[in-house]
Amino acid sequence: MIFDHYLNGQGNYWQLTQTIYRRAGVPDELFFAHRRTGLIVGEHSRELMPESDYKEWTDAIDEYFLLLDEGQDPFHVFTYLSGQEYESYKRLVKLIDSVIVALGFAYTNPKKFQSPASYFRYLLLIRSVKSLRTIHEMYSTRYDDDCLAIARPIYEAYLRMKLLRLDSGSSKRFEAMAAHAAGLFPSKSKRNGDPNYSVCLNPATGEEFNINISNKEIIKISDSPLDGPLYYELYPLLSGFVHPEFVQELLKSSIGTEPYQDDPIRAAVLVSTICVLLLSEVKESIRILSRSHEARLALRLESTPQDSI
Repeated sequence: MIFDHYLNGQGNYWQLTQTIYRRAGVPDELFFAHRRTGLIVGEHSRELMPESDYKEWTDAIDEYFLLLDEGQDPFHVFTYLSGQEYESYKRLVKLIDSVIVALGFAYTNPKKFQSPASYFRYLLLIRSVKSLRTIHEMYSTRYDDDCLAIARPIYEAYLRMKLLRLDSGSSKRFEAMAAHAAGLFPSKSKRNGDPNYSVCLNPATGEEFNINISNKEIIKISDSPLDGPLYYELYPLLSGFVHPEFVQELLKSSIGTEPYQDDPIRAAVLVSTICVLLLSEVKESIRILSRSHEARLALRLESTPQDSI
């Protein structure tokens, strides 16, 4: 850990050190004391230590067992959470696993796609699960606030899934985006002759498609009153990790906070919020399929002779 300091990053030092301790079978109270005091006490180092240092180390071990006896996870003292809040945070991180499993069932359960929109929603869902797996891995091995940069595309996928559900004509825009990327639909030319990359043309019909899908246009047609307030609070925050702002780093350093200091607790709350939104949208997909199945069943019954029924 000492020699790999810069390979692993300052913010992950203790996370990786704890992993090493546990793999070596070292009791947690010794790691707790190491983190609390910065000291490692061994058979030979004890002889070289002043009594004040050794007492600090043993006091840290006593603190560990005292917190444990009170029913708290001792490691909450290294966060800004209370013991009870820390337990909630740990449960929140574990629930990311459950979200991945639930979404996995959602897209592997065999279903017929009723429309191009259903297929596009399916692709967005698979991409989101891949991103969630990366975030899960970061929490398991080497946490980094960059997981919030990964979380932004998941949130955007949720919004686009909603657009495809609420606007039946939007699937044509997605098809046009694919055709444009493949070079089949050229960009429309501006008056000065420059290409307008936001609009493409179907050369066979001349039909124009606006392929610049903005988040705000989706918020305007959203069927959830929470989407607007959430977007204007959540999206700028996530974007700050996609495009790191120097000013924010400067402000953190000016109040004594290290610029590289990560916050896995805040990230867990934000990622969980996005997970709830994504799960709610997948639930709507199931309702759409159920309604479609009921409609087909009703048509079948209407066309079946009553004697046969």
